[in-house]
Amino acid sequence: MPGVYANAVGIAQESLVILEDSLAAVGAFYRDYEPEFTSGINLGDTIRIRRPPTFVTNEFDGVTAVTRQTIQESSVNLVIEKFFDTTVELDSKELSLDVRDFTEQVAAPAMKSIANKVEDYVISKYTGINQFFGTTTTKFDSLANIAKISAHMAMAKIPLANRMGMVDPFLASDLRSTGDLVRADSLGDGGRAMMDAYLGRKAGIDWLESEALPIHTAGTISNGTIKAGAVTSNQTAGAVSMALNSATLTGTVRVGDLFTIAGVVNSRGVPLGFRVTAAATAAANSITVAFSPALPVNVPSTTVVTFVGDHPVSILGDRRGLAYACVAPEPPLGGAFPSATVNYRGLGIRLVFGYDMSLKKNIVSFDTMVGAAVIQPELLFRGVCSPAV
Repeated sequence: MPGVYANAVGIAQESLVILEDSLAAVGAFYRDYEPEFTSGINLGDTIRIRRPPTFVTNEFDGVTAVTRQTIQESSVNLVIEKFFDTTVELDSKELSLDVRDFTEQVAAPAMKSIANKVEDYVISKYTGINQFFGTTTTKFDSLANIAKISAHMAMAKIPLANRMGMVDPFLASDLRSTGDLVRADSLGDGGRAMMDAYLGRKAGIDWLESEALPIHTAGTISNGTIKAGAVTSNQTAGAVSMALNSATLTGTVRVGDLFTIAGVVNSRGVPLGFRVTAAATAAANSITVAFSPALPVNVPSTTVVTFVGDHPVSILGDRRGLAYACVAPEPPLGGAFPSATVNYRGLGIRLVFGYDMSLKKNIVSFDTMVGAAVIQPELLFRGVCSPAV
């Protein structure tokens, strides 16, 4: 039996290292959930991820008894949504390679291809982020603008130690123009997963670059002049949908669209952000918009709601706000050909050698299953800034 057949476990382990290295920017996100994954996980399965409990701190006056609080953990779903596979035909030359050469010539390109798919998928979860910073005319070409992002994070009580900003290559070029951001040190993981993506630390934020960040194409809603409408009737705190109207309201809203509501602001007067959770189309100058988070205050009728237009997506905040995990599928039954599955640090890969009798071809398959979700949206902002041109 050829040498690589006898080293399936070693090749799988090397492949997992390459996958971790190749994940670049999304290596910043939280993926410490491997204890939740057990044997038998399949595509479409859902697991429950515990979120840390929250408490209220009261002042003790020495007289009144303290208020006891129970530990009430909340949880969110993480669904295994994607099954990514790279299957390669092997000839006798590739089968005769030693483990090192096989890893470089076959496993490494396969892992980099899978990593690209994983990164695209994980970043697509940006639509679960409702807070946002900037406008489509805000630039990242000055330290003053970058510092404002850090200020917004502070107002949102995002811990200083974990602040990160993920931007596309064009915004990354703006960041580089503000000073020497590029340096050789890492973020504490040996520099492997994020070395190529790391731009440096500026204004208390670790900056990363990812070409997977998309342009969000917003819906076409318009009142004839701007992307806005007015609340049709009084809305009470806690509402998660509301009707908007205008004499000339037309168009659509898309999942992930962002908007602000006049007068709904934080303690410093900054408008709070909301995101659309279901697509809708205006009819008869009216549209019903489902959104998140729930209204924190009552909103009277005729209040203006303004939507954000198309924008390049950036992800800003605490890496623990978005979680993902890659899970190795179960080994094939029978064991006629060598196979191996490896799971480590929230990543997993399966390697299977095989033979196609009908085509008389040796094959090797690399695959993984992936789930991702925004689990703490309060820890994240979406940047809607455009690059300087």
